[in-house]
Amino acid sequence: MYIACIKNVNVPEWTKGLVCKTSKEGNLIVGSNPTIHSNIIGDKSMIKLKSLITEGIDSADKFVPSIEKTIKKYFPKSFLQVYFQNGLTSSIHIRFTVGAKKDWSNGIWQNDISATSMMIFNLERDGSIINKLQLDPNMAGSFQIKPAPDSHMAYGRVKVPVRKKTGSPEAILKSLDTYFGDLKKLLKANKNKIANGDEYVMKYI
Repeated sequence: MYIACIKNVNVPEWTKGLVCKTSKEGNLIVGSNPTIHSNIIGDKSMIKLKSLITEGIDSADKFVPSIEKTIKKYFPKSFLQVYFQNGLTSSIHIRFTVGAKKDWSNGIWQNDISATSMMIFNLERDGSIINKLQLDPNMAGSFQIKPAPDSHMAYGRVKVPVRKKTGSPEAILKSLDTYFGDLKKLLKANKNKIANGDEYVMKYI
């Protein structure tokens, strides 16, 4: 199938190596089926049907540093690991703790006051981004505090709103920005309730 693209605009990684031609209208045509060539030359509506023209974030290589920048805006000194993995699924992994490695109890990152693990699915095998992505916050949404006076629990918890999100890279970044912004605000609002042993958090908020 041919894909009509505006001239001089980047096309997705997976289109590289396909047949390319230039139409009379000056549009770049990328594809492999010349039988429908005449049907879409200069047809900019094709671009709207599939978000294949990407002037911004169109690959994991671009998306990963954008995620890091978004989170570090709120937690510049906290532990953060963001990487693309092409295993059983092609996905971006986000691992975050409010504290640094040296603050982890017994060296275990899950012991952080708000250990966070998220995954972003639906990338292509080569890391390119063509379809809508899905953010899955599989370990997120709260942090621990001192237990209530009448509680028999070792810790209490403060919830931080978070949910799955499907959309463009920009929409995913907006969700991450909202979540980590809210996390910092709620940590500050509950700093007097931080449990013994978690006082290190004050250095990061």
